[in-house]
Amino acid sequence: MARYIETEAQVEERDPDTGEWRFTHRGPFSVLKGGNMVGNTKVMKNVANTSVLRWGRRLFCLWEGGDPYEIEAQTLDTLGRFNLVGGRKMSPAVDDDGNRFIPDFVDVAARILKPILYGVFKMPPKRLLSHYKIDEKRNRLLIMSCNAEDMLLPRSNFTIYELDCNLKVLQSQEFNIPDHLMIHDWAFTDSHYILFGNRIKLDV
Repeated sequence: MARYIETEAQVEERDPDTGEWRFTHRGPFSVLKGGNMVGNTKVMKNVANTSVLRWGRRLFCLWEGGDPYEIEAQTLDTLGRFNLVGGRKMSPAVDDDGNRFIPDFVDVAARILKPILYGVFKMPPKRLLSHYKIDEKRNRLLIMSCNAEDMLLPRSNFTIYELDCNLKVLQSQEFNIPDHLMIHDWAFTDSHYILFGNRIKLDV
């Protein structure tokens, strides 16, 4: 049995009667052409096609930029988007002693970008990534997010969440790295999270 994940973009772009597609969102490896690009504030579509997670007797399809979609395990029917980490607020940036950083140019730029990305383009503040880990010793799901505005800034904020089998967030830890990183996968030990950072030069 094979089924399309009925994401918001898929429902909008595919005609259920004819099976024809009319693309209105750009994808991870594609852009819109012609007049479809002008004035289009729709962000990259949630394709829900990167990882499949079975946790807490529930089934999820994840991607590299937002909430996963929950799937009914027996029929593969799409149940809808699922917010794994809840409406958690972002913590202010602090140093190792708990002191708040003095705002600099990057912080000012972030404050300008946030209402544009969140309001106009409807991007989630925390973009959940698709690569999760299972801590079998403690029976926990580990999952990571990044901040939406950091894709345009020379810094990287990552938050790692630990959830129990009832999908309750037991703890979270945020990391602020003063460099623009592109990461794909990560790892963990009993006492550390390990991020494999590919350094890139931002040119916008």
